[in-house]
Amino acid sequence: MPKPVSRVIALDTETTGLDSYHDCRPFIVTTCDDEGNQTLWEWDVDPYTRKVNIVKEELKEVQEVIASADHLVLQNAQFDYRMLCAAFNQLGLTLRWDWSKVHDL
Repeated sequence: MPKPVSRVIALDTETTGLDSYHDCRPFIVTTCDDEGNQTLWEWDVDPYTRKVNIVKEELKEVQEVIASADHLVLQNAQFDYRMLCAAFNQLGLTLRWDWSKVHDL
């Protein structure tokens, strides 16, 4: 019997800063799967306030990709997780995240 194929997703965020407690948020989220399919979500940033205009429906798409992964590959996973949590919380959502899937390289 063939071994089931695992879905591997690499994920990264680009943010307006380092401190999610002082309103730094991701303005770009990128993913790439093990077949080379890349997805990018990019949101406008107000140049005066640095507030990110995150689109709720697109953030839900990010959640779907995360949930579909058998393995999530990140660099500095705690930072990306913290920033994504802040973005989700800002829109009244909760990020569903399974640390057992995470490979922090």
